[in-house]
Amino acid sequence: MFLLETIHDRPDEIPVDREMVLQRWIFYSEAYYNSDNFGGVEWIHGDDFCYNLGTTNNQVSSLRYAGDTNDWKFDSITLFQFDLFFGLEYFEWADTTDVQGMPAVGSLIITGQNYWTVYSSTNFSGNRVCLGVQSGQYVGFAADLNEYGITTVRSFRRGCFSDEKIHLNSDQHGVVSKIKE
Repeated sequence: MFLLETIHDRPDEIPVDREMVLQRWIFYSEAYYNSDNFGGVEWIHGDDFCYNLGTTNNQVSSLRYAGDTNDWKFDSITLFQFDLFFGLEYFEWADTTDVQGMPAVGSLIITGQNYWTVYSSTNFSGNRVCLGVQSGQYVGFAADLNEYGITTVRSFRRGCFSDEKIHLNSDQHGVVSKIKE
């Protein structure tokens, strides 16, 4: 179960400027999750965590939830077409030998406390790295896979099957703007 509560001063307006969240939410300034690969984005996670939105303050055009909707601590992986969690998404909680329908993968979010091994090629082949969350956390954000030396993800599986381990950012809030090129 998830909760999103909009808090504002005037009931005749529907601005999204302060959020109380349960679990993980991503707020986008542009329609269709910034699918044109530009705009502002903020991500927030936690139990009853309140935060004043910055970049997307009163400009939220789309929002989405990341991870399993029934158990926010359940092991899952969500891939996104572009960096900053923009564009198409691919959500899964099981091993996948071929990420289909995603022309590219630029960012991801993992949940739970187990590692996920991501591979550059299908069928668990190619370059690989284990991704995990920070100790004591249940979510890890990779807003730009290039920062980790990962150029794409074509398959993945739960568990660590590589000597290289990376613990992803688990901060409760992140915010970025990307201008149109």
